Amino acid sequence: MAFIRMKTNMKGFQRWMKEHPRKRVDGYFNFGDREMTHEEIKKMVDYAVLMGYRTEADIPEEEIAKLLGLKGGEK
Repeated sequence: MAFIRMKTNMKGFQRWMKEHPRKRVDGYFNFGDREMTHEEIKKMVDYAVLMGYRTEADIPEEEIAKLLGLKGGEK
């Protein structure tokens, strides 16, 4: 059985977040073994759109760790 990995369109997710500002998205994304908070997700999505990344899979892990203020190897 082949697995298909789903990806999230960053521009579409950003637009949805702006259209629904009262909705929390805590836990919609994981980084390593931890669930990301609403604020971390918003920061990641805004950064991804600014940098021209289409999906979360396009963002290098090192950039996400730096963006979230995590030290090397910490997830």
